[in-house]
Amino acid sequence: MDEIISVWNYGESELKSFLEHLNTYDRNLQFTLETERDGKIPFLDVLIIRSENKLDFTVYRKPTHNNRYLHFKSNHPPQVERGVAISFVDRVLNICSEPYVKKELNFITDTLFGDGYPISLINTVIAQRLKMQSCKVFFNGDFFNIMTFKLKNCNCHLWTIVLQNF
Repeated sequence: MDEIISVWNYGESELKSFLEHLNTYDRNLQFTLETERDGKIPFLDVLIIRSENKLDFTVYRKPTHNNRYLHFKSNHPPQVERGVAISFVDRVLNICSEPYVKKELNFITDTLFGDGYPISLINTVIAQRLKMQSCKVFFNGDFFNIMTFKLKNCNCHLWTIVLQNF
């Protein structure tokens, strides 16, 4: 076991007692505790943000993260470099709540551009993955709204699920 996340509905002292109890089972298996700060808690590569009655999600990067990835001019096949861009975009589309998608896609654009990736490649990958994401969701038979945002010189459409019962 590496990481566990849980919602605790009891007091802080009960939580600490529970942690102490867990740590008595096996001396080779010890649990630590991290609680949310300012309504936020990181879990793996996801930042969970709690507001009034909902949870939002965005990409989490450690404070020591330096935004350096595989440089476009490195000695790798083109499909590997394209795969880097695809994996970043897919990560955003799979993790982020709607209010954070634009910010994360802009972050990816700036970061990859800083690593030598052509803006045309970045925008093409983003547009293709957004289109695939919308098709995947559409074929599941859900209902959608369209949110449009501008990424550099590319208009991209993001499909989001309408949380309503019809």
